[in-house]
Amino acid sequence: MRKIFLIILGALALLSCHKQSNPLSVETEVPAFVKNIGVTYQYAATDTTLFIFHADSMQVRNDMATVAIIGYTVQPDGRKAFIWQRIFKGETDSILVTVSRDSVFFESQNGYFASDLALVFPLQNGKSWKYSFFDFSVAELKRLRVPAGTFKNVFAVKQVVKRIGNTFGYNEYFIDPQVGILKFLSRISSTMGETNHRIKWELINYVTIME
Repeated sequence: MRKIFLIILGALALLSCHKQSNPLSVETEVPAFVKNIGVTYQYAATDTTLFIFHADSMQVRNDMATVAIIGYTVQPDGRKAFIWQRIFKGETDSILVTVSRDSVFFESQNGYFASDLALVFPLQNGKSWKYSFFDFSVAELKRLRVPAGTFKNVFAVKQVVKRIGNTFGYNEYFIDPQVGILKFLSRISSTMGETNHRIKWELINYVTIME
C-alpha cells in the first residue's frame, strides 16, 4: 500500500512540473487594454524599403496609423473575439483578439502589425514561448520614450521568424501593461528580390477607458 501511495505522489509531482513548464497553462488575468472597448491609439508610422543591391533605392514613407477597440464578435466556437480596428495607409481592416486564460491571440490577415501575435501574461523578463512559426521572448526595460511620453516598466516582446520560404526577420512590441502597445518595430528581409523592409510605429496619443 505504501508503495502504491508513493507512486501516486510521484505521478502528481510530474504532472505539476509539466503544468508549470507550459506558459499557456497558468490562470492569470490579462491587462484591461486588451479588451476595453473604446480604447484608441494613434501612432506615427515610418515604412522603409531598401533593395540591397541598389544603395540609392531606399523608399521612406511617413504616415499615421490608428488602432481602436470598437466592439466584439462571437466566434462559431462560442469564444468572444474583440475587434481591433486598424486604419493605415488609407485602408481599414480588423484584428480579431481572443483571450484564453493567461494568453491573448491576435488574428490579422493584412500587414505586419499584430500578425500571428501571441502574448502570455504576466510579461516577465526572460520569459519565452512558441506560437505558430514564431519564437517569442521578453526583455524588461526600465523606461521608454515615445512621442506620447516617457513610460516606465516596459516590456519588449520579440517575435522571431527564423525563416518562412524566402522571408526571415522579427517583429518587436514594446508594451506597458497599464497602457498598451507603445512602439512596434518590424525588420523583415526577403531573398526573393533582395529587399529589407523596416517598419516603426511610435505612440503619439491614446485614450483609455478603464473597467
